[in-house]
Amino acid sequence: MKTLVIGATGRVAGALTRRLASDGVSVRALVRNREKATAAFGATIEIVEGAFDDRSVLARAFEDVDLAFLALGTSQEQVALEKAVIDGAKYADVPQLVRLSVLGADGARDTAFYEVARRHGELDAYLAASGVPHTVLRPSYFMSNLLSRAPLIAANDRWFGATPTGRASMIDTRDIADAAAHVIQDKALHNAAYDLTGAQALGFSYVAEALSNVLRRKISYVALDETTLRNNLAARVPAWLADIAVGIDLAIEAGLQDRVTDTLERLTGSAPRTLANFIRDNKAAFSAAA
Repeated sequence: MKTLVIGATGRVAGALTRRLASDGVSVRALVRNREKATAAFGATIEIVEGAFDDRSVLARAFEDVDLAFLALGTSQEQVALEKAVIDGAKYADVPQLVRLSVLGADGARDTAFYEVARRHGELDAYLAASGVPHTVLRPSYFMSNLLSRAPLIAANDRWFGATPTGRASMIDTRDIADAAAHVIQDKALHNAAYDLTGAQALGFSYVAEALSNVLRRKISYVALDETTLRNNLAARVPAWLADIAVGIDLAIEAGLQDRVTDTLERLTGSAPRTLANFIRDNKAAFSAAA
Protein backbone atom coordinates (compact mmCIF):
# COMPACT_ATOMS: atom_id res chain seq x y z
CA MET A 1 0.00 0.00 0.00
CA LYS A 2 1.43 3.38 -1.03
CA THR A 3 0.11 6.40 0.83
CA LEU A 4 0.62 10.00 -0.23
CA VAL A 5 0.78 12.53 2.60
CA ILE A 6 0.19 16.07 1.35
CA GLY A 7 1.73 18.78 3.50
CA ALA A 8 3.76 16.17 5.37
CA THR A 9 5.77 18.63 7.47
CA GLY A 10 2.69 19.94 9.31
CA ARG A 11 1.95 18.97 12.91
CA VAL A 12 -0.65 16.29 12.23
CA ALA A 13 0.72 15.18 8.87
CA GLY A 14 4.27 15.02 10.23
CA ALA A 15 3.26 12.80 13.14
CA LEU A 16 1.21 10.67 10.74
CA THR A 17 4.12 10.30 8.31
CA ARG A 18 6.40 9.04 11.06
CA ARG A 19 3.70 6.69 12.36
CA LEU A 20 2.97 5.19 8.94
CA ALA A 21 6.67 4.73 8.21
CA SER A 22 7.13 2.95 11.55
CA ASP A 23 4.15 0.73 10.68
CA GLY A 24 5.90 -0.32 7.48
CA VAL A 25 3.59 1.62 5.15
CA SER A 26 5.16 2.90 1.93
CA VAL A 27 4.89 6.69 2.24
CA ARG A 28 5.32 9.39 -0.37
CA ALA A 29 5.30 13.00 0.86
CA LEU A 30 4.26 15.99 -1.20
CA VAL A 31 5.96 19.04 0.30
CA ARG A 32 7.02 22.56 -0.64
CA ASN A 33 10.48 22.20 0.86
CA ARG A 34 12.50 19.02 0.28
CA GLU A 35 15.25 20.01 2.73
CA LYS A 36 12.76 20.48 5.56
CA ALA A 37 11.13 17.11 4.82
CA THR A 38 14.48 15.34 4.60
CA ALA A 39 15.51 16.82 7.94
CA ALA A 40 12.25 15.63 9.48
CA PHE A 41 12.05 12.12 8.01
CA GLY A 42 15.48 11.21 6.66
CA ALA A 43 15.50 8.57 3.97
CA THR A 44 12.49 6.66 5.31
CA ILE A 45 10.06 8.09 2.77
CA GLU A 46 9.84 9.17 -0.86
CA ILE A 47 9.60 12.94 -1.35
CA VAL A 48 7.96 14.93 -4.12
CA GLU A 49 8.69 18.66 -3.96
CA GLY A 50 6.59 21.34 -5.58
CA ALA A 51 3.59 23.63 -5.47
CA PHE A 52 0.32 22.07 -4.34
CA ASP A 53 -1.56 23.69 -7.22
CA ASP A 54 0.87 22.63 -9.97
CA ARG A 55 -0.83 20.00 -12.14
CA SER A 56 2.41 18.32 -13.19
CA VAL A 57 3.59 18.10 -9.58
CA LEU A 58 0.25 16.66 -8.49
CA ALA A 59 0.34 14.11 -11.33
CA ARG A 60 3.73 12.85 -10.11
CA ALA A 61 2.60 12.83 -6.51
CA PHE A 62 -0.61 10.89 -7.16
CA GLU A 63 0.92 8.33 -9.51
CA ASP A 64 0.27 4.76 -8.30
CA VAL A 65 -0.90 5.74 -4.81
CA ASP A 66 -3.64 3.76 -3.08
CA LEU A 67 -4.65 6.52 -0.69
CA ALA A 68 -3.86 10.20 -0.07
CA PHE A 69 -4.01 12.20 3.15
CA LEU A 70 -4.65 15.93 2.83
CA ALA A 71 -3.86 18.37 5.63
CA LEU A 72 -2.75 21.89 4.76
CA GLY A 73 -2.13 24.59 7.32
CA THR A 74 -4.24 27.70 7.71
CA SER A 75 -3.28 30.34 5.15
CA GLN A 76 -4.90 32.77 2.76
CA GLU A 77 -4.33 30.25 -0.04
CA GLN A 78 -5.62 27.18 1.80
CA VAL A 79 -9.00 26.90 0.09
CA ALA A 80 -7.61 27.35 -3.43
CA LEU A 81 -4.73 24.95 -2.80
CA GLU A 82 -6.88 22.19 -1.33
CA LYS A 83 -9.37 22.48 -4.17
CA ALA A 84 -6.48 22.08 -6.61
CA VAL A 85 -5.35 18.96 -4.74
CA ILE A 86 -8.87 17.52 -4.78
CA ASP A 87 -9.09 18.19 -8.52
CA GLY A 88 -5.74 16.42 -8.95
CA ALA A 89 -6.99 13.43 -6.96
CA LYS A 90 -10.09 13.24 -9.14
CA TYR A 91 -8.05 13.40 -12.34
CA ALA A 92 -5.70 10.69 -11.03
CA ASP A 93 -8.65 8.51 -9.98
CA VAL A 94 -7.28 8.13 -6.43
CA PRO A 95 -9.11 5.29 -4.65
CA GLN A 96 -9.42 7.14 -1.31
CA LEU A 97 -8.69 10.65 -0.02
CA VAL A 98 -8.60 11.23 3.74
CA ARG A 99 -9.00 14.91 4.58
CA LEU A 100 -8.28 16.72 7.84
CA SER A 101 -11.21 19.04 8.56
CA VAL A 102 -12.37 20.57 11.85
CA LEU A 103 -15.11 19.95 14.42
CA GLY A 104 -18.12 22.05 13.47
CA ALA A 105 -17.48 22.07 9.72
CA ASP A 106 -20.53 19.88 9.12
CA GLY A 107 -22.81 22.93 9.27
CA ALA A 108 -24.88 21.61 12.16
CA ARG A 109 -24.36 24.90 14.04
CA ASP A 110 -24.14 28.53 12.94
CA THR A 111 -20.52 29.32 12.13
CA ALA A 112 -20.95 32.79 10.61
CA PHE A 113 -18.25 34.17 12.91
CA TYR A 114 -15.99 31.09 12.68
CA GLU A 115 -13.80 31.40 9.60
CA VAL A 116 -11.97 28.10 10.16
CA ALA A 117 -15.22 26.09 10.19
CA ARG A 118 -16.57 27.99 7.19
CA ARG A 119 -13.56 27.27 5.01
CA HIS A 120 -13.38 23.62 6.06
CA GLY A 121 -17.11 23.26 5.44
CA GLU A 122 -16.58 24.64 1.94
CA LEU A 123 -13.72 22.22 1.31
CA ASP A 124 -15.61 19.22 2.69
CA ALA A 125 -18.51 20.07 0.38
CA TYR A 126 -16.15 20.47 -2.58
CA LEU A 127 -14.63 17.07 -1.87
CA ALA A 128 -18.06 15.45 -1.61
CA ALA A 129 -19.13 17.01 -4.92
CA SER A 130 -15.93 15.87 -6.64
CA GLY A 131 -16.92 12.22 -6.52
CA VAL A 132 -13.55 11.20 -5.08
CA PRO A 133 -14.07 8.42 -2.50
CA HIS A 134 -13.19 10.07 0.79
CA THR A 135 -13.04 10.04 4.56
CA VAL A 136 -13.14 13.16 6.73
CA LEU A 137 -11.51 13.62 10.14
CA ARG A 138 -12.99 16.48 12.19
CA PRO A 139 -10.84 17.14 15.28
CA SER A 140 -11.59 19.68 17.98
CA TYR A 141 -9.29 22.45 19.24
CA PHE A 142 -5.63 21.43 19.03
CA MET A 143 -3.68 21.43 22.29
CA SER A 144 -0.74 22.56 20.17
CA ASN A 145 -2.51 25.89 19.63
CA LEU A 146 -1.27 26.71 23.13
CA LEU A 147 2.29 26.71 21.77
CA SER A 148 1.55 29.94 19.89
CA ARG A 149 0.95 31.50 23.32
CA ALA A 150 4.03 29.86 24.85
CA PRO A 151 6.41 32.85 24.41
CA LEU A 152 3.92 35.12 26.18
CA ILE A 153 3.42 32.58 28.96
CA ALA A 154 7.17 32.09 29.31
CA ALA A 155 7.83 35.82 29.53
CA ASN A 156 4.82 37.01 31.55
CA ASP A 157 3.18 33.95 33.15
CA ARG A 158 -0.09 34.79 31.45
CA TRP A 159 -1.84 34.87 28.10
CA PHE A 160 -4.97 36.44 26.67
CA GLY A 161 -8.13 35.40 24.88
CA ALA A 162 -11.84 36.04 24.52
CA THR A 163 -13.23 32.91 26.16
CA PRO A 164 -14.17 33.72 29.77
CA THR A 165 -16.54 30.76 30.15
CA GLY A 166 -16.18 28.67 26.98
CA ARG A 167 -14.78 25.16 27.01
CA ALA A 168 -13.04 23.09 24.36
CA SER A 169 -12.61 19.31 24.13
CA MET A 170 -8.91 19.80 23.36
CA ILE A 171 -7.06 17.07 21.49
CA ASP A 172 -3.38 16.28 21.05
CA THR A 173 -2.30 16.31 17.40
CA ARG A 174 -0.47 13.03 18.01
CA ASP A 175 -3.84 11.45 18.79
CA ILE A 176 -5.25 12.79 15.54
CA ALA A 177 -2.30 11.25 13.70
CA ASP A 178 -2.87 7.92 15.44
CA ALA A 179 -6.53 7.96 14.46
CA ALA A 180 -5.62 8.84 10.88
CA ALA A 181 -3.12 5.96 10.75
CA HIS A 182 -5.79 3.47 11.82
CA VAL A 183 -8.29 4.85 9.31
CA ILE A 184 -5.73 4.78 6.49
CA GLN A 185 -4.71 1.18 7.13
CA ASP A 186 -8.20 -0.26 7.64
CA LYS A 187 -10.41 -0.11 4.55
CA ALA A 188 -13.43 -0.91 6.68
CA LEU A 189 -13.06 2.57 8.18
CA HIS A 190 -13.04 4.38 4.84
CA ASN A 191 -15.83 6.52 3.38
CA ALA A 192 -16.99 7.98 6.68
CA ALA A 193 -16.64 11.09 8.85
CA TYR A 194 -15.14 11.01 12.34
CA ASP A 195 -15.44 13.70 15.01
CA LEU A 196 -12.30 13.47 17.15
CA THR A 197 -12.03 15.08 20.59
CA GLY A 198 -10.20 14.85 23.87
CA ALA A 199 -11.70 13.12 26.89
CA GLN A 200 -13.25 16.24 28.42
CA ALA A 201 -14.16 19.83 27.61
CA LEU A 202 -11.83 22.25 29.38
CA GLY A 203 -12.11 25.95 30.15
CA PHE A 204 -9.04 28.16 29.89
CA SER A 205 -8.98 28.78 33.63
CA TYR A 206 -8.48 25.01 33.94
CA VAL A 207 -5.73 25.20 31.30
CA ALA A 208 -4.00 27.92 33.36
CA GLU A 209 -4.24 25.72 36.44
CA ALA A 210 -2.79 22.74 34.56
CA LEU A 211 0.08 24.89 33.29
CA SER A 212 0.69 26.15 36.82
CA ASN A 213 0.81 22.62 38.23
CA VAL A 214 3.23 21.28 35.65
CA LEU A 215 5.44 24.38 35.39
CA ARG A 216 5.39 24.94 39.17
CA ARG A 217 4.64 28.65 38.91
CA LYS A 218 1.42 30.65 38.75
CA ILE A 219 0.06 30.99 35.21
CA SER A 220 -3.02 33.11 34.50
CA TYR A 221 -5.51 33.36 31.66
CA VAL A 222 -6.82 36.89 31.08
CA ALA A 223 -10.18 37.14 29.31
CA LEU A 224 -10.59 40.19 27.08
CA ASP A 225 -13.55 41.48 25.11
CA GLU A 226 -13.53 40.78 21.37
CA THR A 227 -12.53 44.29 20.31
CA THR A 228 -9.61 44.51 22.73
CA LEU A 229 -8.32 41.10 21.70
CA ARG A 230 -8.63 41.91 18.00
CA ASN A 231 -6.76 45.21 18.45
CA ASN A 232 -4.07 43.44 20.45
CA LEU A 233 -3.59 40.82 17.75
CA ALA A 234 -3.76 43.30 14.88
CA ALA A 235 -0.67 45.01 16.25
CA ARG A 236 1.32 41.79 15.88
CA VAL A 237 -0.16 39.68 13.06
CA PRO A 238 -1.90 40.29 9.69
CA ALA A 239 -5.60 41.17 9.91
CA TRP A 240 -6.71 37.92 8.28
CA LEU A 241 -4.84 35.90 10.91
CA ALA A 242 -6.27 38.03 13.72
CA ASP A 243 -9.75 37.24 12.35
CA ILE A 244 -8.93 33.53 12.43
CA ALA A 245 -7.71 33.67 16.03
CA VAL A 246 -10.64 35.75 17.28
CA GLY A 247 -13.09 33.50 15.44
CA ILE A 248 -11.69 30.43 17.19
CA ASP A 249 -12.12 32.08 20.59
CA LEU A 250 -15.67 33.16 19.77
CA ALA A 251 -16.51 29.64 18.59
CA ILE A 252 -15.25 28.18 21.87
CA GLU A 253 -17.19 30.75 23.90
CA ALA A 254 -20.32 29.95 21.88
CA GLY A 255 -20.03 26.24 22.71
CA LEU A 256 -18.99 25.04 19.26
CA GLN A 257 -15.95 23.14 20.57
CA ASP A 258 -17.21 21.56 23.80
CA ARG A 259 -18.65 18.33 22.45
CA VAL A 260 -16.92 15.15 23.64
CA THR A 261 -16.90 11.91 21.64
CA ASP A 262 -15.40 8.48 22.21
CA THR A 263 -14.43 8.19 18.54
CA LEU A 264 -10.70 8.38 19.13
CA GLU A 265 -10.69 5.51 21.59
CA ARG A 266 -12.94 3.43 19.32
CA LEU A 267 -10.57 3.94 16.39
CA THR A 268 -7.26 3.51 18.20
CA GLY A 269 -8.07 1.46 21.27
CA SER A 270 -6.35 4.09 23.44
CA ALA A 271 -7.71 6.92 25.58
CA PRO A 272 -6.89 10.48 24.47
CA ARG A 273 -3.71 12.06 25.82
CA THR A 274 -4.40 14.48 28.65
CA LEU A 275 -3.62 18.19 28.73
CA ALA A 276 -1.14 17.61 31.56
CA ASN A 277 0.60 15.03 29.38
CA PHE A 278 0.85 17.57 26.54
CA ILE A 279 2.22 20.30 28.82
CA ARG A 280 4.83 17.96 30.30
CA ASP A 281 5.97 16.93 26.82
CA ASN A 282 6.31 20.59 25.80
CA LYS A 283 7.49 22.00 29.11
CA ALA A 284 10.54 23.67 27.62
CA ALA A 285 8.42 25.78 25.27
CA PHE A 286 6.68 27.43 28.23
CA SER A 287 9.90 28.19 30.11
CA ALA A 288 11.62 31.56 30.33
CA ALA A 289 14.68 30.10 28.60
CA ALA A 290 12.56 29.41 25.49
